[in-house]
Amino acid sequence: MKKTILIADDEANLRRTLAEILSAQGYATLEAGDGMEAIELLRKTTPDLVFSDWKMPSAGGEEVLRYMREERRLASVPVIVITAFGSSHTTI
Repeated sequence: MKKTILIADDEANLRRTLAEILSAQGYATLEAGDGMEAIELLRKTTPDLVFSDWKMPSAGGEEVLRYMREERRLASVPVIVITAFGSSHTTI
């Protein structure tokens, strides 16, 4: 059974590129164009890993993380946060 990775990023080219790379490595991928779309997917499935942009329309990475923490079945899913607008405060 393939491991599933959710990619949540409002930048379509980055999202598609990550999905292509991960698919070529044998992973199944799910794509969300913003945080609310990611949360909707997380309501229906439990991925093995989540890549989430920090700043997205409707809901950002912080909201996605908050939702995952509140859902017991998602609490142990690893999350990699990606952003082009990093600061030391956000990183910490």
